[in-house]
Amino acid sequence: MQDRFRGGKSFPTQNVLAAVDFDLRFTYVLAGWEGSAHDSYVLQDALSRPNGLKIPEGKYFLADAGFVARPSILFPGLMIRPSLCWIGALNT
Repeated sequence: MQDRFRGGKSFPTQNVLAAVDFDLRFTYVLAGWEGSAHDSYVLQDALSRPNGLKIPEGKYFLADAGFVARPSILFPGLMIRPSLCWIGALNT
């Protein structure tokens, strides 16, 4: 059991999923998944719980690339300077 909590480290680790609003207040926290669990499993668990994470219609959560591509989840991808990408998009 303890090996599952080791992840890539030599000591026990734990996955924590947290959501904050624009005022940096926590709106949701899910802790307890072992460190070796993939982020997509943790997200699926949070979305499937009765009082779990809710993504309002027409809204999005910003996440890292560890989360699977799904509606309402955005991740920055490999863009190094997103401002330059937006500037280029506006000039076309």
